[in-house]
Amino acid sequence: MDSSWSSVIDLADQVGDLSEERALDYTRWTPGVAEWLSDPSPYRVLKGGNGTGKTRAHAAELVWRAEGRHPFRRTHRPPVKMVCYGYSFSAMETIMEEVWRFVDKSQVIYGGFDPGRGCRGKPPRITWRNGSVLLFLTYGESTEAYAGKTLHYQGLDEPMPESKWGEVRSRTRGVQGEIGMTFTPTPEAPPQVWLREKCDKGEVSLTNIPLTLDAVTPTGGRPWMTQAEIEALIASWLPLERDMRRGLSWEPITSGRQLDAFEERHITTAVPTVELRGGVGIDHGIVAGRQGAMVVATDGWSIWFLAEYRPDKKGPRTSPRQDAEGIRKALKEVGWDFDTDLLWMGDRAAESQSWGTRKSNGALVSAIEKILNKRREEIGPSGLWIRVPNKQAISPWHGFSMLNSLFIEDRAWVHPRCVNFIESLRTWEGSPRDPAKDLLDGARYITLRLIEVHDLRPPDILLR
Repeated sequence: MDSSWSSVIDLADQVGDLSEERALDYTRWTPGVAEWLSDPSPYRVLKGGNGTGKTRAHAAELVWRAEGRHPFRRTHRPPVKMVCYGYSFSAMETIMEEVWRFVDKSQVIYGGFDPGRGCRGKPPRITWRNGSVLLFLTYGESTEAYAGKTLHYQGLDEPMPESKWGEVRSRTRGVQGEIGMTFTPTPEAPPQVWLREKCDKGEVSLTNIPLTLDAVTPTGGRPWMTQAEIEALIASWLPLERDMRRGLSWEPITSGRQLDAFEERHITTAVPTVELRGGVGIDHGIVAGRQGAMVVATDGWSIWFLAEYRPDKKGPRTSPRQDAEGIRKALKEVGWDFDTDLLWMGDRAAESQSWGTRKSNGALVSAIEKILNKRREEIGPSGLWIRVPNKQAISPWHGFSMLNSLFIEDRAWVHPRCVNFIESLRTWEGSPRDPAKDLLDGARYITLRLIEVHDLRPPDILLR
């Protein structure tokens, strides 16, 4: 190899290593983010659309303050005490990772980041040689963990409950501490009417960044999303949350049916003959007609909703045994039975003390055991086990957006025998109490589980 080319390659490697070690120094900011970073207000909010760089900006804010080198504004001189809050440590993993990527590791005496676990320590923390400390706390534990403490800076990377505002603000007294908030409002988050009112009154400074091409284009750089990708991402969200996730609204806006990517062309009897992975998603209900189950199959790329179980809403309430027999009938429509190797997901228990009725995964499995005269360990290749979805980690809106995205990409198909499921896709307008949601819940439980175990590829729109 020519020596000049070798020198160029060596230089490129050195620049790459340097940019990784000093990632914060090499990061470019969009004009909207730079406006928030420059805002001198003690209480300030960066509200914006998904994908506009809010979390990255807040991670930079925390590191600059800890190291005493904020390039946009004056801050407290180190050492500083800071806390970053969120709903759970798993929800804060993204900002933890960004903070650790930006940190000058040579200046840290305690810290680290493990994918899937977050920052090290209990509670998670990073401690600098200059004495600065950053703790990560959940909203639920913050009162006990830091009661009466004074903090130089508190960062909130998710919408905060109104009840926490007084507590958080009280910790800024004595050192002229500051509060920074970065978030996108979502339907499942605490309502932010109180915060909007404070912003309107000028008590809290607001920077708002709607999701546009300009919002994802750093100054002097290239956009990290194309206009087509932005439009596809917006289309994947449910209508009631689109304006919130785009950064245009503080509250959900209900506007007709929610799974609007589903079209009549997605109804088909065509199913590939290749080997498929099957699954069952169950939603428990006490009221007559509210139990539901969806039988699905996937080839790894697409998912087919092949059969449904839905008791007559005008009939009597069903027992676990009747539900088991109904699910078995749906399985046989596909050519399967309880002994088929399937993935099972079922909702948490539903019960009524006044009626003395309880529906649960355990009760359903017990009914299946009696029907087959087998123990659950003897059913199928490896036993019949029904997992419960983690509702704290994944919101229903995320699951429904996943379904909507699969229809957008023509990777979700429905057999015409799923009459009630098709009707739910056509009519559900977002109400959590609408009976049309029951079968949709069963569908999203098993779809997300198939994605989680890598039997189904996630929508490409949401992988970007």
